[in-house]
Amino acid sequence: MRVVAFSDTHIATPDTQQWLFGGPVDYSHCYRFIEMMMSNPPDTLICVGDFCEESWDTPDMWQVLLPEFMGLDVLRLRGNHDPNSGTQSVEIDGVRYEHGRARPDTIEAVRRKYADQRVVHGHTHGPQQPWPLDLGSLVFTGTYGEILDGVACLRSVINGSS
Repeated sequence: MRVVAFSDTHIATPDTQQWLFGGPVDYSHCYRFIEMMMSNPPDTLICVGDFCEESWDTPDMWQVLLPEFMGLDVLRLRGNHDPNSGTQSVEIDGVRYEHGRARPDTIEAVRRKYADQRVVHGHTHGPQQPWPLDLGSLVFTGTYGEILDGVACLRSVINGSS
């Protein structure tokens, strides 16, 4: 089974981008990713949270801003920026997928929470592999995960590397 997981696309209106990130967000990595997934679809495509900014924009605004995503069958898990979307977590082939919050909310706390676990998560925007697999952010780091029969690998839309 081939699972592709991504996180933290943060699809948002220009006003919300300004408020949250201090300026416009470049979604070019998303366009490249969508092309890649359409040309070679995985068995399961999962967004582990923060797909859009439903806490600030209307929940369906992503369909106007990046309608290309509508051509993909994406299993959406909820994150802290889209708390009403999907379920909290899912397990496939012995690997758990979830957003990745922890208290305190730091990269180090998230990594401690999942140490030595077969978990794929996002939230930190800081990619790291192998386990737990931190996907980084499709938008900000251009990274995503490919999990083949339970074996995880970090991938990049920028240069196609792992």
